[in-house]
Formats: sequence, structure tokens, C-alpha cells
Amino acid sequence: MIRIAVLQANSSHPEAFINIINGSGSPFRDRARVVTIWDEDFALSTAQASHGVRACERLEEAIDAVDLVMICGRWGDQHPDLAIQMAGLGLPVFIDKPLAASFSRACDVVEAFEAAGAPVLCASAYRFAPEVLTFCEGLDRLGRFRSGQAAGLSEWPDLGPKGRELHFYGVHTAEMIQTVFGEGIRSVVVHPGDAADIAILEFADGRRVDWHLLRDCAEIYEIGYYGQEGHDRVRIDPFSAYYENMMEAVVHMAETGESPVSLRASAEIVALLDAVTLARRTPGERLVLEMRLVPAGKV
Repeated sequence: MIRIAVLQANSSHPEAFINIINGSGSPFRDRARVVTIWDEDFALSTAQASHGVRACERLEEAIDAVDLVMICGRWGDQHPDLAIQMAGLGLPVFIDKPLAASFSRACDVVEAFEAAGAPVLCASAYRFAPEVLTFCEGLDRLGRFRSGQAAGLSEWPDLGPKGRELHFYGVHTAEMIQTVFGEGIRSVVVHPGDAADIAILEFADGRRVDWHLLRDCAEIYEIGYYGQEGHDRVRIDPFSAYYENMMEAVVHMAETGESPVSLRASAEIVALLDAVTLARRTPGERLVLEMRLVPAGKV
């Protein structure tokens, strides 16, 4: 039985994850259980402690005798320091999206986990949406890649200035792009608009994907793939089992020590978000992604 500690409780995700893992009829009932929850604000952890989860006032108490840590803070700048601290314990760690609020801090986390050798997974749940996974399985029938498109809500202004930052909500579409088209984005050009910006992403092998960064609209997340033999599109169903699939990936990582997504891939997501944010300030100019990660095996 994998014993789990949930750390940071200032979003809706801890409640959702606890319900999936500990709730009645959970598919994880014989494999994993959330046992503790902690936040610097004890009232937040108390409010989300359900299904037998114990709210802890001290971090040390929360992580005592657990097998897996889940870092669930709402904002990316909350994650690095706590993640680096957990890497030093050698425990499997899940880090909710995004890995960090800047590429430099993402690199700090990558270096810590590669030095520790601990398994770690950072992801948006949309990476694991059933419709996205099925879509990826059918790409071969479309033939050689010709072009791609992606669209998604890029901000959540109801949460204030930080909710407007691309790293907070743009990360969902960025992770879908990486899941479908792979790693290796090297440059971006942004053309801003009143209702949406369009970012043209260019991969190291010359492929291009247009990313529509939507504002002030319904939650739309979709991907289009244009191949030599045909084309197809996929849109996220807001009620699909993406959280359940992500929890399966997290628990499986704790059981096997293998993560389905490399932390370097997650760092590339942050580099992309940094680049698009900067490119918005210089419309039409090509900006190369900062990707100066320490070479693997050199940490």
C-alpha cells in the first residue's frame, strides 16, 4: 500500500485527488491511500482533509513514514523550494503543473532530482486526458506531419494578476502540444490580438505548430494535426477522466520507480512559457527558447 502525503492545499486539486484515491469505490483502494495533508496555512489543510486524511501542522509530521509526496500548490513559484527539499529524501514525488514559474528555477528542480536519483512526475492532467491519448495512438494513419494547431484558454483572471500569467493556465495547452507533437521546440514568434494571441512554434527539425492563446472565453482546449494522408482534431471533454488517469500515472510511478514524463520535458514546458511571455512584448520577432540545462549525468 502506497502511503501518500499531499503538500500545499491552496487549490482545488488536493480535494479532487483525495476523492479519487480515498473515495468510496476508488480503483486505488488496494494500492494507495492519502494519509496526510499539510500547508503552511493549517486552516487550508484542515479544510481539505477528508476521507480519513489527517491534517498536519508540521511538514515533518506530514511526510513521516510515507511512500509518495504530492506537491499541489496552485502557483508555480510555490513548487521549486519544496520539491528540492523532497528530492533530498529520495521519495517519489508528484509536482502539480507547472514545474516552476521560470526556467531557471525549473533547472534547479531538475538538477536536484537527477542528483538524488528519485522518481518524479510533473504534469497537467490534460496530458493524460483519454481523448488525447487515443488521438496520439491514431496519428500514424494521418501520414507524415505537415502542420499542427493548438488552442486553449491562456489565463484565469478571476484569480487576480497571477491568474493572468501564462504559466498558470497556458500550461494546459503547452502540455497537450508536447504530448501530441513531442519535445524539441526551439523558437517562437507571437502575433498579439485583442481576444487571442497566436504563437508560431518551430521545432528543431523544422516542424511548425500554431498555438492560439485564447482569452475571455469558454474553456476550450483542442489540438489539430495535419498529415500527408489526412487530418484530425481532438478537443478535451471537461468531464473526462484526466484526473483519474494522472493519479494512475502517479501511483504507478511510486510502485515502479519509473515516471512516464521526464523532468527535462517538464522544464522544456516552462522554457516555452517563458519564451511566449517574452515574445508577446516584441510582436513578430523570433525568440529562441532558453534551454541551457545541465547535460544529463553531469549533475
